[in-house]
Amino acid sequence: MERRGRGRFVSSAGYFPGSSLTEKISPASNLPNQKENGLAELHGEMMASLRALKKDLEHEHTLLVKATEAYTAKLKKQVKQEIHEASEISKAIDADWKNFLADLDEDTRENQGIRPAKTRRVSALEKGKIIID
Repeated sequence: MERRGRGRFVSSAGYFPGSSLTEKISPASNLPNQKENGLAELHGEMMASLRALKKDLEHEHTLLVKATEAYTAKLKKQVKQEIHEASEISKAIDADWKNFLADLDEDTRENQGIRPAKTRRVSALEKGKIIID
């Protein structure tokens, strides 16, 4: 037998190791007991192979479930991080917009002859709080 794929052992005749079906039940065999013994032996081998296949499939299913859960957790963490970053950028943009409007209001008043004490507002982006890639 050789190993193929995901841990399955496969004989040259497929999943069922041992002699081929034609060797187990040969037409040259005239005795009914020989045919019955061959069938019983073949049935036993087939059942053993099916049990091994079932065990392999259950193991693969378990691995796939674990891998899916791990990947889902990774994606959830990544989405949470991206939402946080987007929120921080949104807050910085909002603060910059408010500063712009306040500066515009001050400039408008200044142009109209009203002279308030002007203070320069530094945006959140200029302060270096937010770094945009």
